[in-house]
Amino acid sequence: SPAVSRAVGKCQDHFGFAEPFTAHDLRRTFITQCREMGADPAHIDRVVNHVEQSVSGRSYDQHRYLREKRLVLAQWESRLALMMEGRVDLAGQIVPLASGEV
Repeated sequence: SPAVSRAVGKCQDHFGFAEPFTAHDLRRTFITQCREMGADPAHIDRVVNHVEQSVSGRSYDQHRYLREKRLVLAQWESRLALMMEGRVDLAGQIVPLASGEV
């Protein structure tokens, strides 16, 4: 959404990231990391609001999958905590801050 893109831009300006990134980059990172954790791809898609392509999924399935979304987000929360503790190998996946910024 435009609001998310503006927020990402403001964060980049504030924190001085050396390399620019987009809201789409954040979505891609989230999806990739969740799949690496073993989260169900269908539930990850629901978290990022991907639309089910089948007729039954698009038209008939009105279930909101809140429990499944919460499970993926709880796994993501745990993953972020491990990242912050330095317990996840992120070699080659880190975007550096501009020099002198922190």
